[in-house]
Amino acid sequence: MIKNKDIIYFSAVDWDYVFARPQQTVMRLAQNNRVIYVEPPYSLLAPLKKPRAIKKWFSGLRKHPEKDNLYLYAPKPTLPFQGKIKGINPINQKSMGRKLKKVTKKLNFSDPMIFTTLPNTVDLLKYFPDSQVIYDCVDCHASFSGHNDELMRELEINLLERADLVFTTAYALYEDKKGFNSNCHLVPNGAQVEHFAINNKESQDKEEQNKIRSRSNKGPKKNTSEIKGLGTGVSSSGPDKKTLTDLGVSPEVAEELALDQVKIGFIGGIGDWVDLSLVDYMAQARPRWKFFMIGPLGVDPGPLAHRENVYFPGFMNYKILPQILQAFSIAICPFKKNRLTERVNPVKVYEYLAGGKPVVATDLRELQEFKEYLYLANNGEEFLSQIEKALTMEEKYHQEGMLPGIRRMRREFAEEHSWEKRVQRMEELWEKTL
Repeated sequence: MIKNKDIIYFSAVDWDYVFARPQQTVMRLAQNNRVIYVEPPYSLLAPLKKPRAIKKWFSGLRKHPEKDNLYLYAPKPTLPFQGKIKGINPINQKSMGRKLKKVTKKLNFSDPMIFTTLPNTVDLLKYFPDSQVIYDCVDCHASFSGHNDELMRELEINLLERADLVFTTAYALYEDKKGFNSNCHLVPNGAQVEHFAINNKESQDKEEQNKIRSRSNKGPKKNTSEIKGLGTGVSSSGPDKKTLTDLGVSPEVAEELALDQVKIGFIGGIGDWVDLSLVDYMAQARPRWKFFMIGPLGVDPGPLAHRENVYFPGFMNYKILPQILQAFSIAICPFKKNRLTERVNPVKVYEYLAGGKPVVATDLRELQEFKEYLYLANNGEEFLSQIEKALTMEEKYHQEGMLPGIRRMRREFAEEHSWEKRVQRMEELWEKTL
């Protein structure tokens, strides 16, 4: 276990964004070390799209409200287009490096260890020449829209060659990076299992006590293309409207979630890697299903914005996500298949399974390893077929009294991939490098 170290962690997401690998890693490192979590800087043009950027510019250094050893730092604004135009990144990193030196001096950090998820931070490392550097490669950065592929690749190679230790979240990333650093290791994503499994016992008790009952679907007559029994099924184990609203869910969304209907749900950031055209296809084909796309919306939803059975509630606090997840009939991961997503190890899939939910996901390379726990699909028709199969199987498991055991099996799988085990693995590899 790494103890009594000073660490600067460079993240690609704000602390209060979708809670994933950066925040989960830092929360555990901060149990025994002092950590500065550096949020990504906003450019001078950011307020045109994100008014909150101005507030961030003045946030500066602040202490985490619950962790004594954890500090959050919002950098000052930077020049735009650093991911597109060569020469801008060194200017931005120079300004940020100088300010961070002052911050570390103020906190009495001595030769802090650098833990970064961002290739462009390689230009900042000269301000910490004696620091050990760990690169946690969580994505194929060159594949993000808006980036200069050649520039990002050059920055990443420089960082790989400078780093003392490299982690990758996906096997395809490992294959790509290991040639640039001999101390490169695969450490996939995971789940905060106890957080998402918190209501499982209550849900299982309900399943064991209640008999199957028909869903009170109102609306147009069932589409004849829908399989028999799709309008019925096991009762939702999710919370009622009052519980949801008490937890911070808007009354409108809470009412829709509490309805006893087929609810298809997604939780996570909604960027151009999410296949909204696939969701639109399903929403049209199954108008009696309700689709919930929960998370910050970073792209134009197009025609989905006008679908009566599709909901975009926006960002929701991490604390209430388990309740939301329990209200879903099926959890989905509808990713596009491209260079970016074929190098992604989806956090949400582990979280869905930790909550005991059936999962229908795009057939990505990273999910093949545990496909026996998932329903995988490649297109809209296959997604519909797999969702229908999952609904039918959940009903069958319930009728045969197997559903609590199936949910427990999913949760136990997630426990083998918990964030505790992931960070422990990082620390073990880190200790060997010290």
